[in-house]
Amino acid sequence: MASIRFGCHTTILENLSRNHKLADRSRPLPSNCSATEPNLVFPRGRRGRHGRRGTSEHKASNERPCLAAMVRLCLPRAENSRRSTMQPSRNKVIQSRRSRVLRKHTFCFWRVWPIICCMLLSGISPCSNSAASAEHVDGADVLDTAERESFFTRYFERMTTPRSLFTFADRESWLRHAQALRQRVLQSIGLWPLPERVPLDPRITGRIERQDVVIERVYYQTLPGTYASGYLYRPRESSAGTLTKPLRRPAVLNPHGHWPEGAADTNVQARCIGLARMGLVAFCPDSTHVMDLPIGLCPIGLMTWNNIRALDFLQSLEDVDPERLGCTGGSGGGQQTLYLAALDSRVKAIVPAVLVSWFRRILFASEQTHCFCNHAPGMASITDEPELAGLFAPRPALFICATGDWTRDFPKEEFPEIKHIYNLVGGEVSCVQFDKPHNYDRDSREQMYAWMNKHLLDARGQETVREGDIQLESPATLKKLGPLPPGLAGLDGAPDYFRSKHSFNRTPQGGTGQPAHSRAPTIQVLGDLLGERGPCVPFGAEYRGTSSAAGFRIEKVLIQTEPDVRVPVWVLEPERSKVDQRRAAVVLVHPEGKRALLENRRALVRGLLDAGVVVVAPDMRLRGELRRRWDWNCVIWGRPEIGMAAHDLAATATYLRSRAEVDAKRVRVVGLGETAAMALFATALNDRVAGVAVEQGGPMFAETRGPQAPAGILRHGDLPEFAALIAPRPMWINGDGDRFRFTQQCYDRLRSSGTLRRSDLDQAEFEKELIVWAGGGRR
Repeated sequence: MASIRFGCHTTILENLSRNHKLADRSRPLPSNCSATEPNLVFPRGRRGRHGRRGTSEHKASNERPCLAAMVRLCLPRAENSRRSTMQPSRNKVIQSRRSRVLRKHTFCFWRVWPIICCMLLSGISPCSNSAASAEHVDGADVLDTAERESFFTRYFERMTTPRSLFTFADRESWLRHAQALRQRVLQSIGLWPLPERVPLDPRITGRIERQDVVIERVYYQTLPGTYASGYLYRPRESSAGTLTKPLRRPAVLNPHGHWPEGAADTNVQARCIGLARMGLVAFCPDSTHVMDLPIGLCPIGLMTWNNIRALDFLQSLEDVDPERLGCTGGSGGGQQTLYLAALDSRVKAIVPAVLVSWFRRILFASEQTHCFCNHAPGMASITDEPELAGLFAPRPALFICATGDWTRDFPKEEFPEIKHIYNLVGGEVSCVQFDKPHNYDRDSREQMYAWMNKHLLDARGQETVREGDIQLESPATLKKLGPLPPGLAGLDGAPDYFRSKHSFNRTPQGGTGQPAHSRAPTIQVLGDLLGERGPCVPFGAEYRGTSSAAGFRIEKVLIQTEPDVRVPVWVLEPERSKVDQRRAAVVLVHPEGKRALLENRRALVRGLLDAGVVVVAPDMRLRGELRRRWDWNCVIWGRPEIGMAAHDLAATATYLRSRAEVDAKRVRVVGLGETAAMALFATALNDRVAGVAVEQGGPMFAETRGPQAPAGILRHGDLPEFAALIAPRPMWINGDGDRFRFTQQCYDRLRSSGTLRRSDLDQAEFEKELIVWAGGGRR
């Protein structure tokens, strides 16, 4: 009979053949057990967070009684009284006692054995730690708290290090760089190539006439069948129908930030009315936060296009001089000003207020975040805000900042960089700072009025413009000027246009489904989408000792997958056989990390180990021990979470191939839950991985809109297209739902259809067949 360990660290036969004292409930328990109740016995272990050993405090924990204790309950009590008053000889007494003990223990064995079998079949472990407690899993962490925080700090610093503009030594080098940078910025915000310029078809739905200003509600077409909106402010004497030949006036675009009432907020009204009273036309378009990142559409991209079309609208007005256009905005409106001015040369003067700074000042190493409209996909990997501001040179720019927000250090840190570019190419640039909190109040507006007066109205002798008293409308009054006209679609329709215009062509040609040498361009595209900057190989590995969790012996390892990135992994090895041989291995990925893997999928792990497969459970960046919500940081860094995970998994697979006990030709990646993209991308990036299996063939990127997908990926393909890069290596897609037909076609073209499996199994069936597949079998 096999030796099965009890909580008392003895075997079944040893417990059943010990002397009769064990069967006597009136006698002391074995030295390493203690009773919490008359009928319950718990293993005596080390002191833990539940209190003293062997006390009733164990009842509060989730531990179950050990199997040895349950067996003990089935043993008969000892007979303390003599059965006979006779005094047989010593030999006879010994023989009688031995036969009596043997009969009783034989009877006890057949009483206990069915219970043991039932417990084993029902999943109760015969080990003393019959259930994996959270305490033991926690104790197997590879990193301590200080190391985790140090990782986030170092990684954040590396990803947000400012770019110095002082590296540009002459005008020509800057102008060459600026030309290329503009195209990269357009690509980042989803506007390359620029959308078609459809007729504006402006609609006026409401009007307020005052003694000095006329306010109109305007809708204008920015994309086919898609209309943006805004408020137009004009001096009374230049409004339509007032003059036979209206005077051509400068116009200033006024994108707004996160004011409570948006474009109708009194803060926004004040500067638009102030500009109109100076004799300029002012237009304030409504901001939008519509996005569809998988197709490359982000809020700042759509707002920039709306603002470009707003300039078209202003130039179409009879009373606007198309050569004298300016732009100003505060906070988020300042951000819109920055992007528009950098990309559209029609803007002749700008005043961004309380906005410009290094990106790092508006990002956080914690989970805190500003509005996602600040996070243009990949922008921090190609430029920074001072450099965007430099693209406006040599046109005149005034930067307003405050001591009470993230622009407090702008005058001494960012502004000198911008001024350096202006020194190279010429032009006027200035900076004004107020000792105030984040705002665009009257003092700031009056600085803006003077700047626009000087550079658009050419009133150079007037250094100061006072705002005076302004009559404001209530936001509710402006919002009642008119809803979207019937039959017109608002900006919510923009994603549909971008998908119809830019989605990939699903045909097995080009880089996908072709021989390996012609697939290189597609792999390069995938690497760019994932933010890959180098090979997916480990820089080193650090052994951190062994531990135990959920009944498994664990080797703890830190794998350095990038500079300043060390990924914690658990290595679980099967019992070594008598014959030393290299084993198959899997990188087993759970969406919540390695701890959740052992807590929720313990039977699968045990099955793989029993089949002789080495299991590595990693915590990729932002998962498990490295968990942190950095969705929007990842977006602006151009390093999506899926890209981080794919890189870490590919490097982990390379590390696994280097282990002495592993057969390097039989290392596979398995993605559980919604980790299909991570597992498939990791295998595509690392051609040394022998194969990949995913439990759920999705979700598709076409089914998402937010930061879970790499920005712009649907312009090149979806999961089935990129999965085809793995051919002809073995791949198993469970939960296929007939969505990977394209992948199947590519495998067929390479005559490797036998290595692709598509199925729709439930979890139990998938785990059962995965154990065979991971060892190298077809099923």
